[in-house]
Amino acid sequence: MADIKIVVCFYGTGYDVDDEDGEKVTIRNKKYSNIRRKKDYYSGDLVYSFSGSNAFDLGSTNIANNIKNAVMLLSDEIDKWVFENRYNDDTIQINILGHSRGGATATRVAQKLRNMYQKNKKVKINFRVSDPYAGPTHRGKNVSIDVKPNKTTFDAEGSEGAVFYSMGTAFHYSPQKIMNAKTVFICQAGHKGTAYYLIHTKNNKEGVYLLWRKGIKIISKEVTKDNLKEVMDEIYNWEKSYSARTRVLTEVIVKKLNLKIDDVLETGAVREWKPAFEKTLGKIKKSLFLKTAFNYVFELFSDKLFGPYINKKGEFFRHIENAKSAVAGIGNNDYEEAINQLDMVIDGSKQLYKAELALALKERIMRYYNLDKK
Repeated sequence: MADIKIVVCFYGTGYDVDDEDGEKVTIRNKKYSNIRRKKDYYSGDLVYSFSGSNAFDLGSTNIANNIKNAVMLLSDEIDKWVFENRYNDDTIQINILGHSRGGATATRVAQKLRNMYQKNKKVKINFRVSDPYAGPTHRGKNVSIDVKPNKTTFDAEGSEGAVFYSMGTAFHYSPQKIMNAKTVFICQAGHKGTAYYLIHTKNNKEGVYLLWRKGIKIISKEVTKDNLKEVMDEIYNWEKSYSARTRVLTEVIVKKLNLKIDDVLETGAVREWKPAFEKTLGKIKKSLFLKTAFNYVFELFSDKLFGPYINKKGEFFRHIENAKSAVAGIGNNDYEEAINQLDMVIDGSKQLYKAELALALKERIMRYYNLDKK
């Protein structure tokens, strides 16, 4: 036997497979007209195609059914191949492609198969998706999914997980948030246009890349902290606001680049961040009650701006909670303990914004107890 590749294509909303996509598929004694199979004329790879869902994601081709049927089909194929090749070093590679709702389906199928075969080094599961979107009624992993690599399947040489995001769409809808994909592409294109980049982009290097077209040629630029503002400005030009899509793209890019809140504030890349942060500092300064001052800090990290970027069980929040408990409550007047807790943030934090927030709270406590006049 030899290495084998299987390609799986999940189409977008409203696209149905037909006889050109191959013969109807039978899975565990049941025939499916919405799933087709054929051999690619040029590569010889086995190709499975799945019809896309309808506008309301109802019926036999909805996301849930396509995930279930694909996992059954592919796990049967993999198990059969693994058994037949148990005495050699050959590998089986599953390349899963999808656009729009098909993209949201593809990532779910890839994750399920990776979890099933993560200890089998003979099995490689790859995915490439363009502008994945499940729809407004969906929740959970159809909306946000972490495809973090493991030490077997994901890290195999040549394996990939790539997502191609559009910079903007007419309806500003939120795409599926895919965390820890090996490669993230931000495309200067609308929703449909991202499929072109998925097909024609060969880059498989880890990182974040800005893509645009010059004629039929695709130009690629790696995104770094140094050019983050330039890239975000491009996204703002498409979306015109800090929309749901912009928030998803921001989180995916910032976390993939391993940037901190300080890094983003320093670049000024996200236009809403610095004004929101400075507004919070001002509200702390003007607050009438200490409890209110502390609540302003918690509000800053509960919103859609800063919330996804901080560990709410970490030392910063622990010190802030302890400081609040010491002074913000009936009969709680242990301002020395509160100041001590805040000083630990001011002196020990590697993040400037945390130190600034703690300093603002400390100064408010000192004014409240007239300590700044002693």
